[in-house]
Amino acid sequence: MLRLRPSASALLRELTEETAIAGYTLAPGTTVALPSPLLHRDPVAFPAPDELRPGRPTEGVPYFPFGGGTRRCIGEPLARAQLRAVWPRPERMVVRGTVLVPQRSAIVSSGG
Repeated sequence: MLRLRPSASALLRELTEETAIAGYTLAPGTTVALPSPLLHRDPVAFPAPDELRPGRPTEGVPYFPFGGGTRRCIGEPLARAQLRAVWPRPERMVVRGTVLVPQRSAIVSSGG
């Protein structure tokens, strides 16, 4: 689920060396944004990217739903807990501040 609905909308990184991307050469010091909602749906990295497949491998592919490095989301352990949505239908995601969240907030139940 985190691949299809990541909490972090992008990672920002500063290039340390000249890098060629899509025919453009970017200089060292250029800040680039890696948009997780797009990369997590890359059909090369994730065959049938819009299908929810629990247990799908995430090693070696662009998967970073909580950002990364020193600015990684501190809420990651809570989000990975076994929770289920209270609402009976899928939630539309919206941007609040700098993260993607369910439109009607994050009401969850611990199951049971």
